[in-house]
Amino acid sequence: MIQLVDASEGLTRGDAHIAMKALAEERPYIVILNKADLPRDVRLDRRFPFMWRRPVVEVSALENQGIEELFRTLEQEIDTLES
Repeated sequence: MIQLVDASEGLTRGDAHIAMKALAEERPYIVILNKADLPRDVRLDRRFPFMWRRPVVEVSALENQGIEELFRTLEQEIDTLES
């Protein structure tokens, strides 16, 4: 499962629900924090700490940042599933 979160706005209860479900079911799970070029919501790390047990990749589509790291992380997760 891949969850896209707007890093400038923070997490919603819906985001938390999706994350808890994926973690409870032990499903592969990656958090993508989009808009990494904007100031980050300071509550992001504190509000739902359980989300950070899985890979988190910060990207900025506007600045084209973090895209290569995102692809590497996806490849690693796929390799883990296949082994």
